[in-house]
Order: sequence, then C-alpha cells, then structure tokens
Amino acid sequence: MPARRWTITIAACLLLLAALAAYKFLQIRGMIAFAESFPEPSETVEPYRVKTTHWRETLASVGEVKVQQSVVLRNEVEGRVVAVGFAPGDPVRKDQLLLQLDASEEIARLRAAEADAELASRTLARNEQLASKQLVSREQFEQARAQRAVALAQAEALRAIIAKKSLTAPFDGRAGLHTLQPGQFLAANTAITQLVGEEPTVWVDFAVPQQQAAIAIGATVEIAARGVASESLPGSVTAADPAVSTTSRNLMLRATVDNRAGLLKAGMLVDVSIETAPAREVIAVPDTAVLYDGAGSHVFLLQADEHGALRARRQAVTTTGVKAGLVAISSGLQGGEQIAANGAYKLKDGLLAHVKPATGTKTATGAAP
Repeated sequence: MPARRWTITIAACLLLLAALAAYKFLQIRGMIAFAESFPEPSETVEPYRVKTTHWRETLASVGEVKVQQSVVLRNEVEGRVVAVGFAPGDPVRKDQLLLQLDASEEIARLRAAEADAELASRTLARNEQLASKQLVSREQFEQARAQRAVALAQAEALRAIIAKKSLTAPFDGRAGLHTLQPGQFLAANTAITQLVGEEPTVWVDFAVPQQQAAIAIGATVEIAARGVASESLPGSVTAADPAVSTTSRNLMLRATVDNRAGLLKAGMLVDVSIETAPAREVIAVPDTAVLYDGAGSHVFLLQADEHGALRARRQAVTTTGVKAGLVAISSGLQGGEQIAANGAYKLKDGLLAHVKPATGTKTATGAAP
C-alpha cells in the first residue's frame, strides 16, 4: 500500500512538471512569435556618393591685422590747449594742424631773443670793421662773435619749443577718438589720438609651426574675417622673421592683403589659411561620415543585400586631412560607392539602413575654397 501511494505521488509530480514545462514552452514560443512580428531594427541616414575632388593642402592659423602706417600721437611738452583741429574719427591730411598748445610766453621770449640776436649781429659787424683797422682787440672781436652765436641759439631753441606746441599729422589717415577741449591742460607725453593710414593694403601677421618654416615668400594665403567679410580675401606672404621663436617654436610670417574695400581694421583677429602643397585630386567625404574608435577611423558603406535592402557595412579608411567640413581619404574607399553621411554614428555593422534626401551634408566641391 505505501508503495502504491508513493507511485501515485511521483506520477502526479511528473505530470505537474510536464504541464509546467509545456506551459512555459508555449509561453516562450508565443513571446518569440510576438518578437518576430516586429520589424527588423533599422536607422535612417543621409547618403553620400563618393567621388574625387580638387583638394588643396592648407595650414590654418590666426593672424592679427596691422596697417602699414599707424602711430599714437603725443605732445612732447606740457601746456594748455588753445585749438583742436580735428574731430574724432575724421580723415586728416598730412601736415594738418591737429592740436595747438598755448605758446604765447615762448613767442614773447622769442621776440626778445631775436632782438638780442639782431643787436649781437650789429655789434659783431662793427667789431669786424674795427678789427680790420686794428682798433679793437682780438678778444673783443671773439667775444662779440660768441654773443651773437648764443643769441641765435637761444632764438632757435625757442622756435623748437613753439614748434613742439603745434601737433601736425605726419601722414594722410584717419584719426581716432578723443575728448580734447580748448582750455584743457595736458601734461607732457599725453596720448592725443591714434592716427591710422588709409593704405590700399594691410599686413596680417601670423605664426606657423617650425615644421612649416619652409613656406616660401609669395605663398598664397586666404584671410577670413568672421562677421565682417562674407568671402575670403586673397593675399600673399611678403616677409618672414629670420629666426624661430625660442618660446613658442613658431615662425612669424607677414602677408599683404588687398584692403581697398576697407573691411579689415587694425588690430582685428582673422583666420589665415595658407597653401602648403600643390592642389591634387583626392577622395573627400563629409566629416560626419567618418567615425573614430580604438581600431582607427572608419565609415559605413550602404550596400544592398540579397533582398535588395540596404545594410551598413563597416569599412576602415585612412584619412590625410580635414578642411571646411570635409575629410580627405587616401585609402579604403573608391569613387561611386555610397556611404552614410549625417546619422552615420547611429549605425553598426550589418544594421538595416534607410536613406533620406540630403539636406545639410557638405558636398565635395566645398573642398576647394
């Protein structure tokens, strides 16, 4: 009897386990069928058709605009302002009177010195006549000549002081801002204004690494002033420092740029692009298409599978330069292949891909500024 009860119990347990297993099997199969009812994971990207383009090797730097004629005018002597001959920001001409300080005292002293010089000249003339007749001593004659020289020197010194109290423009240009007023007292060496020449060209000074110190005089540069000029301004390298800086290990170069439009102002910071190698034909793709990880740089090819659907295929590439939102590719791609551009970061190898018309992808023609 006990054996029969154990047999029934074991059989019931086995039936219960079998029922649970069957239920779980049906549940898992249903979940699998439910999961298979969903579409395959995919991502939408913008495509780009690979092609060659005209590529120029350039080096980017930041430069400072400098004018060929620029000076901060200062008064050499102190004095009270009696006249201001220019308005803030006005164009001025060479030798135009800009500032006149009170020189009435020096003018009065000059008149006295000129009178003394005239008297000394007459005394010397009489002494010359008397000396020719040996009616005066040689000492008296030399003293009269010395007195005349002193009188003339004093008059000349006063003329120099008077001249220093008249500030004139050393060249044609445009004056800076000022707050000068008649009656104002100025100490010596006070900054009056900055005078900037209006030349048709300006200089742009910029630095390049010592590895690029072989850039030749005459090399072409392009100057971009953000927010000022809508297009780059062409120029050329016209001068270079004779030595590399011992602190930055950079070489300072100077480019001359046409500025007849007056867009570039002294002191501006501008972007400088200088050509370092002859132009060549390369494959260039948008920078959004190139991804980087521990294995190097790669792109995703968009290739059709056996059902005609596009799938992402990882393709390693070798890059040689980046410029204007484009990356130059030296190996790994061929013309005519289709790759993912915008949205490529969402892909992985073998993933189903959908494409949409490109909206913001840069074209390869942008590689040749």
